[in-house]
Amino acid sequence: MSSFPYKRLDLSTYAIRLLNLRKGGHFDPIRCNLVQAILDNEYLIPYKALSYTWGDASDRVEIKVDDRTFGITRNLYDALDHLRSETTDTLLWVDAVCIDQDHHQERNHQVGQMKLIYENADDVIIWLGLGSHEIDTLFEMIQCLDKESIEISRWAAIETWNARWSSLLHRSGSISAEQFRILREALQEVLARKWFERVWVIQEAYSAKRATVVCGYSAVRSRAFALMPAAMGIEPLPQQQALLAVMPGPLRWHNREPESRSLRTLLQQFGDCKASDEPA
Repeated sequence: MSSFPYKRLDLSTYAIRLLNLRKGGHFDPIRCNLVQAILDNEYLIPYKALSYTWGDASDRVEIKVDDRTFGITRNLYDALDHLRSETTDTLLWVDAVCIDQDHHQERNHQVGQMKLIYENADDVIIWLGLGSHEIDTLFEMIQCLDKESIEISRWAAIETWNARWSSLLHRSGSISAEQFRILREALQEVLARKWFERVWVIQEAYSAKRATVVCGYSAVRSRAFALMPAAMGIEPLPQQQALLAVMPGPLRWHNREPESRSLRTLLQQFGDCKASDEPA
């Protein structure tokens, strides 16, 4: 990354870079360009922020950024490949590309703005990795349940949400016992993804005003995804449950303490999560 000629940010302001992911199909090379923006409500460009895990640092793939070669990990490549549109460009904030990781002053500056970056994003994309037929079917079911729960008030008791979802899921003739077992195992596999083990994603999920959970080409709103384990009788591990509880949705609406709640308090609840020196 050190050879990439970043244009310097004005570190006296709330400056950030955004990655313009150019439109393209699955087999097209990934091409992007960087644009600078200011975290200012009056002038802010609408963008989405990516929440993901860096993955195996030795498994690297090249993309084009500003017509120059830029190396990223396979997991990030998969995310960009699945998130890009065939018809329109997509504006993203992605730490590994938008921050000059070798410029320590800039990196510290951007880390200090991390909460604002995720708060101001129109949507936080939680990339959990590639999908499968079973995961695609699971996400389709979650989408259907979400649509059928639209009449429930945001402020309804969490027990109301859980009862409604459990009722819809187990209604007569909806799915067979074998289908339920397969979908339940698919959800357990998704919850075991590395994203649920990493400490830095806490602030990203907690700061998001809206979030979308993505596996491969399948996506569901975080408010729907977070309700699914309870509806399917799954008891997540403590760090999994803690992340589900801070995703935008009913669990956060009912459990969130005042805004003064510190990140330190959150981190204490994530004692089993793993930290790393991956990109800020």
